Amino acid sequence: MTEGIDWAAFAEYAETQQFEHIIYPLLKDKDISGIDPQVWHHLHQRYGRAVYRDSIQDMELEEICTIFTENQIAHIPMKGSVVKRYYPLPDIRRSTDFDILVHNEDRYKATTILKELGYIHKLKNQTMHDTFFREKTYLELHVMLVSPETKAYQFFKNVWDYVLPDNGYTYKMQPEFLYTHLLAHLHRHLMAGGGGIKLISDFRILNHSVQLDHERLIEFAEKAGMIHLYECVNELAAKWFDDVPCQNPYTLMIEKLLLSGGAYGDYETSMKMRFSKKNGNGNIFQRLFCFAFPSAKYLTIRYPVLEKHPQLLPIMWAKRLLDFKGYNPKLIFGAARKSEDEKMLADFCEYVSE
Repeated sequence: MTEGIDWAAFAEYAETQQFEHIIYPLLKDKDISGIDPQVWHHLHQRYGRAVYRDSIQDMELEEICTIFTENQIAHIPMKGSVVKRYYPLPDIRRSTDFDILVHNEDRYKATTILKELGYIHKLKNQTMHDTFFREKTYLELHVMLVSPETKAYQFFKNVWDYVLPDNGYTYKMQPEFLYTHLLAHLHRHLMAGGGGIKLISDFRILNHSVQLDHERLIEFAEKAGMIHLYECVNELAAKWFDDVPCQNPYTLMIEKLLLSGGAYGDYETSMKMRFSKKNGNGNIFQRLFCFAFPSAKYLTIRYPVLEKHPQLLPIMWAKRLLDFKGYNPKLIFGAARKSEDEKMLADFCEYVSE
């Protein structure tokens, strides 16, 4: 079973996809004679760390939900921390952080409580969410689900109309709304050039673990402007799990991005998408200028202070460029040049956003 496989390469790829932790429990009772002992030890360690991290996240989420309820803060746990509950074993579905949505008017109160619990407020006063961390736990405190700049915003801003009571002031999304929000989450990752195979397995698990009203789900996907992405997800899940052939070029593009971009996406592809969508005209210098100095409306999402003080735009330009200090200039210049696949990427971005 283990012969002929480059297990070191496989383990490395599994790590980029965030499923390296499930290899050990799947193989521990099998013949592993073909696996290098060091690689096997690494996989065993990864499994142990994942189980530990998962238990810590569960305890911390429960702690926060309990304290938010005591302080009458309505909240909705989101994304990975919710979806993993539908898996046969929750620790199969790895999540690097957890997300909670609160009403905007409760933002300051929730932030104060998190600080009292020892969380460090890392990313502050953002339009969509702030970021906190404590030791090795990362938390995103959301006040909205998607950016106001997206087509989907008008639908998702009504999230509180589509929730069910769970426990105290803890709420959960209705299944069809949860599914549609995961489509939006997938869309965001695809625009970053990847997202990982777990995002498709999430939909597969929901389809087989939850009684979904598919007519309502289609209605939600249409309202969110993601009906094409919904169709592609179903096609890709059928290809991967049921061996159903697929010829849709957009579905195959999603497959390529998820398999090659890893859980966090591919930087070069992400930059190409950004240029193909926003700066399609002009020469390389005009495109770079538009990228380096975007409008105040665009930057308000990243720097909300511009909403009341647009005169600070030059300062925010400088701050944004400093934030890019880790970016690879060679890749940025390469992405800014017109390429043969640019139209294809632009068409793909448009297709999955309708």
